[in-house]
Amino acid sequence: MPRCCGCAARVDPTDDDHATVRSSQKRMMDKDSAAMMKDFRRMMASTKNMSIEHFIHEQSLFEMLVPSQTEDGGLAPCALLDGEWMLTRAAKLRQCASREERKRWALPRRQQLERDSPEAFMPVDKLRKLDRGEVRINEPLRLVCVSHIWCQLGHPDPYGDNLLVLAEALTKAREAERFPTGDFAVFLDWCSLHQRDDNGKRTPQENVAFSQALSKMNLWYAHQKTLVYLLTGTPPDWPAETIPYHARGWPSFERSACAKTNSLSNSHPFAAAFA
Repeated sequence: MPRCCGCAARVDPTDDDHATVRSSQKRMMDKDSAAMMKDFRRMMASTKNMSIEHFIHEQSLFEMLVPSQTEDGGLAPCALLDGEWMLTRAAKLRQCASREERKRWALPRRQQLERDSPEAFMPVDKLRKLDRGEVRINEPLRLVCVSHIWCQLGHPDPYGDNLLVLAEALTKAREAERFPTGDFAVFLDWCSLHQRDDNGKRTPQENVAFSQALSKMNLWYAHQKTLVYLLTGTPPDWPAETIPYHARGWPSFERSACAKTNSLSNSHPFAAAFA
């Protein structure tokens, strides 16, 4: 599948850019092999309290989109992008003619979006009201969950390369009548979970919400009512040293999780992989 073929100009990263990404990639590899295992063990421990019902009924997904019931109100563990808003953002990115302009239109972390562009998110009540898919495939939600690699620790997609890949895939799926027109939601970790700030910190409330999200991360990729897009390729403008999809911890887990769902139906692409 073509990657970023609609970009107005090819981006040629400088040596400094490559050096920065290589350093970030090394730290990501260290994190993926150590901290990721800690997070994974925590998630697997919590999964013991989950039943098959969690992966069949949509209520388990909706519960992740509302604030926890605590005295201070809490924060919603997860948030979903409005798919049409995301496609509009990708269209603006595609028109950019310079590297710096593309950087301005790349997706920011969840907290910045909530502050500056709250319309970027789909309220859970709106998702509940959207039409479901066909009964023969368990009436899936209009919900796309994305599995992808990160370019660097500070931003997974600093120039919007993967955003353009995803937007193009969805557009082509619509043209082929394999994906519905109209409103839909998107789970994308960078925008859906509370991310660290420039100092590598989260607030105490954000940490609680992030832990709650992490404890049920497999829901988004293994649930029968979600459609999973696996962005398994490495954007061509990323450094050659970029750790590929198959060598990453979380992407490998996400792919394995959705493979179970994919096997449930031979007639419906629950999981769509793009190399």
